Amino acid sequence: MFPTGSAPALADLIAGRADFSADNLPSALPHIQSGRLRALATTGAQRAPALPDVPTVREAGLAEYEASAWFCLAAPAAFPRQQAEKVAAVVDAFLRTHEARARLLDLGAEPLGGGPEQMASLTASERSRWQAVVTAASIKAE
Repeated sequence: MFPTGSAPALADLIAGRADFSADNLPSALPHIQSGRLRALATTGAQRAPALPDVPTVREAGLAEYEASAWFCLAAPAAFPRQQAEKVAAVVDAFLRTHEARARLLDLGAEPLGGGPEQMASLTASERSRWQAVVTAASIKAE
């Protein structure tokens, strides 16, 4: 793993200075498609639409494994709720269009859509799930 981000990690992999990395698919996909990198597995619950022939980590033998990257639009906490809901509605409508879905899937992203409530629910769920992993593995903050 590389604490400095995706671009240096991918550069090191391509140059042969690193043997392995886990990265989000939109960053790595062009390099996988060009043959400069080889995808061993994807980390989601199901195979990635952009890489249908690549197994998931679950399929590779870790039955409970699932780790998905997600992205969101964020605003300061003081951002007016009505405005946030308007922005969310516009973005959600855009993500439901065939063109947007197709383009995002081509880039290796799987659009979900939703609004502030769905994001809060996802964040709470992920926090709880990963807290259980941290506790079970006795991971301590440094």
